[in-house]
Amino acid sequence: MAMVQFSINLASPAVANRRKIFRMTAAACLVLLGLIGADLLQWRHLQQETAAFDVRAQQVSDEVREAQTTLLRQGRSSAPKEQAEMQEEIAAVNLLIQKKTFSWSMFLADLERHVSKDISVRRIQPDAKGDAVVLEGVARSLPVLTAFVNQMQESESFTEVFLLDQKREEAEIDDPEATVRSFSIRFRYVAGGGNPA
Repeated sequence: MAMVQFSINLASPAVANRRKIFRMTAAACLVLLGLIGADLLQWRHLQQETAAFDVRAQQVSDEVREAQTTLLRQGRSSAPKEQAEMQEEIAAVNLLIQKKTFSWSMFLADLERHVSKDISVRRIQPDAKGDAVVLEGVARSLPVLTAFVNQMQESESFTEVFLLDQKREEAEIDDPEATVRSFSIRFRYVAGGGNPA
């Protein structure tokens, strides 16, 4: 004859709820610890990149200083090819410094003040040289796009504003007659109305 085993749970609903809350809290703590670990790894990676950038910038600065000292000792200017190479190095270092000091949060805050509810930004892309920005988006109508471009041109934060292209597109709504204007604009950003970034 088989014996029947009975299982009796003497824990009250309050105890069961406390256990459940404890398990959920423990799981949340583990997730938070994982996220903190990921943030620390990312912070360490950024610190390493910053240190590498600083070392390279110092090396180039030392090379430029050394070349200038050598030229002064020799009392003559270097060959045009060497001067061109040095100018390229200087430009590269200046570009790195500009990129490092460029404030994207300030840029986005300034841009947000100029973008109306009738403008939708699709893409923001620095150009290859890093001294200008290309913005792609959609305007509700041609007058809205014109007003946006004029407002950007009148702003102290944005210079050399050029409408690269614009075209009519069907709007992504149920009305088949509705159209919008897609566009791209190229400009330079001047943080606080100072020197262009």
